Amino acid sequence: MSNIGFVLLTHGHPEQALRLMNTLNKVYNFPPIAWHHDFSKSEFPVNRCTSNVEFVNPHVKTSWGTYSLVEAKLKALKLLYRSETPSFYCTLSGADYPIKQAHTVLKDLETANCDVHIRHALIDYQHLYKTWHHQYYKRYCSINLLFKRTNKKGFKVVSQLPLIKHPALTQYFTPFNKKIKCWGGEFWYTGSKKSAQFILDHVAEDPYGLVKHYRKVKIPDESLFQTIFKNSDSLICSNDSKRYIDWSAGQPHPKTLTLDDYTKILKSNAHFARKFDTSESSICLLDKVDSLILGI
Repeated sequence: MSNIGFVLLTHGHPEQALRLMNTLNKVYNFPPIAWHHDFSKSEFPVNRCTSNVEFVNPHVKTSWGTYSLVEAKLKALKLLYRSETPSFYCTLSGADYPIKQAHTVLKDLETANCDVHIRHALIDYQHLYKTWHHQYYKRYCSINLLFKRTNKKGFKVVSQLPLIKHPALTQYFTPFNKKIKCWGGEFWYTGSKKSAQFILDHVAEDPYGLVKHYRKVKIPDESLFQTIFKNSDSLICSNDSKRYIDWSAGQPHPKTLTLDDYTKILKSNAHFARKFDTSESSICLLDKVDSLILGI
């Protein structure tokens, strides 16, 4: 019988995170949860967690837009599969929340005929000026060359060449070429046990130098996982993260969901939604979602 485990990544808002844990326990009957909390950002009442929860120790001191977020996620994933072997795993932040009952989620995952549910798009030179691709290509596939020299007065001067973008040149400085393509998308996804072992093995071996490359770029969490999964011949990816997310505000971060979003969430085929903030009006929405998935 299939089951699911969870990788949780948090850095604050302990009461909201504990509510998420308690709801996951009720919906999924105390599933295995591997939790990375950045204790350098805030304290957390570990003693209030249930016995199915394990914390990453020592934790990673995370910083937005750096490889530290990837490292924290990988440590939690490794912890999850060290002590448990769930058929599927789902990565969640403290701002996420389940919006479907467990039997619906597990049935969807069992019948999907794929290994990873993750939003992904090819990042290549041909689509350089298509919507957000330009920013992603600049982050992951372009090269900044800096030259340091000392002028006549003895001062150190740093000169920068124009950004190098053409793959004919960048292929010598990045792992991307005709065989290995760059992909981008969202950090939060759901995968199978097979995909978990694949990502952990691949990162450990780093056969194409992807990890080495992504350690040096900005916001690696929005590309590394997609790039590893999509360059594998043994994994099938669905371009659906099973998340309800509202990007309509046109901001770098998704809209905070409120009670006005309940009807859209209800009609969604997603398994989880984000993002919620219980310090705002999201709490009324969470109460209504609880009534839906818990029958209370």
